[in-house]
Amino acid sequence: MIRTGLVTGCLVTRTRDQEELNKCDIVIDVGGVYDHSKRRYDHHQKSFEETLCSVNGGHGVIKLSSAGLVWAHYGELVLKAMVKQNLTEAEYQEIYHHMYRTFVVEIDAKDNGIEPADPPFRYQINTDLSSRVSRLNMHGSTSFSEDIQFSKAVEMVGKEFTEVLEDSVTSWLPSKQFVAKAIEKRFSVDASGQVIKFERGGISWPLHLKALEDEMDIHPKILFVLFPDANRGWRVQAVSSHGFILRKQVLKEFMGLRDQELVAASGIKSAIFVHSNGFIGGAETYEDVLKMAQDSLDKELDPTKLL
Repeated sequence: MIRTGLVTGCLVTRTRDQEELNKCDIVIDVGGVYDHSKRRYDHHQKSFEETLCSVNGGHGVIKLSSAGLVWAHYGELVLKAMVKQNLTEAEYQEIYHHMYRTFVVEIDAKDNGIEPADPPFRYQINTDLSSRVSRLNMHGSTSFSEDIQFSKAVEMVGKEFTEVLEDSVTSWLPSKQFVAKAIEKRFSVDASGQVIKFERGGISWPLHLKALEDEMDIHPKILFVLFPDANRGWRVQAVSSHGFILRKQVLKEFMGLRDQELVAASGIKSAIFVHSNGFIGGAETYEDVLKMAQDSLDKELDPTKLL
């Protein structure tokens, strides 16, 4: 079956007919051929084992889908066509690899049946991009149109890609310099060197922090980040080693306490809360949120204070 239509100004033919594919300027996800010189980008053939690393020397080791192949070969051109800000070549490279890590690799993994962790899983994620695209293909109606649903998928994925790219350029990339400066000044925050401070909120720091720790050979590792809250006081956030696994919890013995109960138990005068899993806490003043971090660093507090 051959279906042809316009998508973002390009004439797109959806078919598996080889004679029709031979007429196309570029073929993606069908045809059984990966050959960049001929602009053929299928990944379903048994011999295909390409990764971002093998195609262009990137850091990705997940087997590429056709989406990943297109990104590997054309991602930089896409960025230069879409990004309106003036970036250096090094910054384009940073965004290119960041977009792969935060957007493309998930599609590659899902398409190739690669799970993010070993089973058994505690729960199933059904709201990711691939799942939402899959739901567009579910139908029980005689009026169902694959072409209409395909157009919806293109619009949805394009919108999300654009949003992630915009965040990457306007938030993630500029945040790097703030994280680097905070790391350099860490000993002025606390003598341990394991607490850093941001003068403002809204800084995208987790990925930068781990990359800069490796780049700057930081030892010991950073455990807590302090920053002002937009609504009230200051926050202390624990750094994760992986996902929700924290390097160290905030006031472990007092997790889940709030307001006067927390003040009485911890002795921190303006304490507001400590989250029940210890990933974040808050206080009215910078001095008290710093004390929350220092008390979490220095000692295991007496649990009898909870009584």
